[in-house]
Amino acid sequence: MNRSFLYDEQELAESRAIVLRIRDRDLYKMVDYKVIEWPFRNVFRTRVTSKNIWEEVKRQAAADPVPDDVSSELEEDDVIVDFCTMHYGMKDLNPLRFVKFYSKQDPLSRCRP
Repeated sequence: MNRSFLYDEQELAESRAIVLRIRDRDLYKMVDYKVIEWPFRNVFRTRVTSKNIWEEVKRQAAADPVPDDVSSELEEDDVIVDFCTMHYGMKDLNPLRFVKFYSKQDPLSRCRP
């Protein structure tokens, strides 16, 4: 990691910029997350894209009578959409359906969540 700072090689310029951002704590901000039901995962993968979000921001900014600097500076590369599939090895089954819950008052009887 420190090698990128020892030499002035042009190939390491991008690496230097990343390391400086990490050292300065200039990290990406997570704006939102959404838990998607398993059957709808492919619909979200095709429709929720960086390009679609960027185009919607631009469309709404154009309709806004008061311009703001953030939307005018926003580029498509600034929007990152990442999908993380978490199915706990059970595919379309909800793992919580297999967890047993018990009452403190009656520890021998099981109750549903």
